[in-house]
Amino acid sequence: ISKKNRGNFKMKSPVKRLARAAVISALYFVLSFFVPAISYGPVQFRISEALCVLPALFPEAVLGLTAGCLLTNVFSPFGVLDAVLGTSATFIAAVLTYLLRRKLALSALPPIILNALIVPLIWVINKTDTLYYINMLTILASQSAVIIALGIPLAYGLKKAMPREVLSEKQPPDKSDGETT
Repeated sequence: ISKKNRGNFKMKSPVKRLARAAVISALYFVLSFFVPAISYGPVQFRISEALCVLPALFPEAVLGLTAGCLLTNVFSPFGVLDAVLGTSATFIAAVLTYLLRRKLALSALPPIILNALIVPLIWVINKTDTLYYINMLTILASQSAVIIALGIPLAYGLKKAMPREVLSEKQPPDKSDGETT
């Protein structure tokens, strides 16, 4: 490492991606778990769902969101079904968000639509609620509110604030003068 760049330690891309996925996972869990009154049930404003647009910017967010959702749903009052169906909805939505990444506003639709369609099945299968269509509409509304009010502005803000190299994972040329110790 050159004297000039000693403080500028660069992580290798896989480590950086894994670290970013872990941070996204932890954020998702913390934002959901510590506000349980609005994180579970037919009317949920799960603030962590704002992160569901991140796969449009960072492919590793698919893993982070899936892990964070699984960890959150393990503690759900709706049991294993929430862990399986809720996490599956998040994973599929994250993959679709990544695939739609070229149109940022459009990439926000998969988590809204898939959660509205899949999450109400948890209550129908558990026999805790049989009003699938009403629950679908409440999840659609609450998911839309969180993603439109928080997620899309978050994505556009990150896109504007992040250096192009971070978003594309291309490293800028090393400007060291060749001096090593």
